[in-house]
Amino acid sequence: MTLLVLAPIVAGVLSFVLTQRLTPLLRQRGQLDVPGIRSSHRHPTPRGGGAAIVLTIAIAIGILHATGYSPFTAGFYIAAALIAVCGWLDDVYDMSPVIRLSVHLIAGILVVATAPEPVFGIMTCPSWLWYPAALLWIVALINIYNFLDGIDGYAAVQAIVAGVGIWICYSDPGIRLVAAITAAASIGFLPFNWHPAKVFMGDTGSTSLGFLFAALPFYIRSTPFDVSIFLTTALLWLFLADGTYTIGRRVLRLEKIWEPHRSHLYQRLNIAGWSHSRIVVFVATLQVALVAAITACVRRGSVLYLGIAITAVLCFLIMLLAARRLEAGRHDAGPTG
Repeated sequence: MTLLVLAPIVAGVLSFVLTQRLTPLLRQRGQLDVPGIRSSHRHPTPRGGGAAIVLTIAIAIGILHATGYSPFTAGFYIAAALIAVCGWLDDVYDMSPVIRLSVHLIAGILVVATAPEPVFGIMTCPSWLWYPAALLWIVALINIYNFLDGIDGYAAVQAIVAGVGIWICYSDPGIRLVAAITAAASIGFLPFNWHPAKVFMGDTGSTSLGFLFAALPFYIRSTPFDVSIFLTTALLWLFLADGTYTIGRRVLRLEKIWEPHRSHLYQRLNIAGWSHSRIVVFVATLQVALVAAITACVRRGSVLYLGIAITAVLCFLIMLLAARRLEAGRHDAGPTG
């Protein structure tokens, strides 16, 4: 219990200090995100600050490994290092999508190949389907988390909510510690990333967080694998739903999904007039409501799949309708002059 309390506190302080020191260094190096047509910010801002979160989590997991609390295998450590290095290089040099995707695939293969054999609960999955589905889950979540890191504070707040949710839902000591440390490290980063942001998380942070949340279900032993995937999906629901909905919408419109755009729901809310902070608070409130529903189910000792699914769909519909209503109101108002 002492470790579960002290570790997140230390992680939060360390992340804060590292971000505070890293931000001016990134600006001095000229590692800046310069606003473009599809950007949601107006001024050049240092990017790559998520390295502070990654370094904090890495140090913490290293200590957990040394003390026997880490739930991870060597394959996870190698994969996590690949994702972090690739993200940092992308923040510095803007790597090609092919290279990034190749690294994500290798990382996914390392996790799937070296994680403990999954134990299924309510469903079974043949190996010929399990391996590609698991790989798709990891690669998709890495990229969706990266796609959704588009306004100030958004990805950090999602990591906080998901981390707290994982801490509540599972009994594995190592998993709970990692989740609490991840949430705390994101809290330490958030003051510098809240609107108007002094530093951006960058691919270093967003892809690493996406990878971590994608990989965690493979190492949870207190809950069947399929149930862990379901709960993790629910804890990250509005990120995953927005990303999947937008990708599907763009595919149907024959758009190139790998090109920059501003058609995610959170971006549409911003274009329609909502500030970064208002969007983050709005979406976080919906996600917290969903986490509360999940918690109520878990505390009862059962997972009420239908209840959680209905709540998740309602939360997404509220977000979708809010975007559409704002866009309709803006269109009806017409240009102002």
